[in-house]
Amino acid sequence: MDLPPLRERREDIPFLVYHFIRRFNERFKKSVAVPTHEVMARLTSYDWPGNIRELQNAIERGVVLSRDDKLHLHDLFRQLQPPTQPPEVADNKFSIEEGLGDESSISPYAEAKRRFEQKYLTSLLAATHGNISEASRLSGQYRTKIYRMMKRYNIEGDRFKHRSF
Repeated sequence: MDLPPLRERREDIPFLVYHFIRRFNERFKKSVAVPTHEVMARLTSYDWPGNIRELQNAIERGVVLSRDDKLHLHDLFRQLQPPTQPPEVADNKFSIEEGLGDESSISPYAEAKRRFEQKYLTSLLAATHGNISEASRLSGQYRTKIYRMMKRYNIEGDRFKHRSF
């Protein structure tokens, strides 16, 4: 049986989105709500060249990255830049301007890289509730590299296991 591509079955997209949200809410112990009309319109208008697997990955990414139990376009579609973030989220992100100012306050490259890696790893583990496999998948790094970084910065993955966001 030949199944037409998802772009030819746009009416199926909302049902698949709801299904994937339920699945990933359960897997990641989250309670992300159904998408807004704006988000659903974008999901149904997108061509999904990767078909259902691409849609599934986008919803998983959106659920994992959601900090307010809502799906956001910039989490679902990697090519979109996030809007201005509220201070509580922005404070948890690494800023290129951090440490910049006058010449005397600029950190050496190695120190800036260390701070970035440590903050990035902490944010990644928080988003995945300490799930190393998910952290590896989201970051595009091998699990062994994640473990090495955790050891380097003395970060215990267990401290993220039962944290709710």
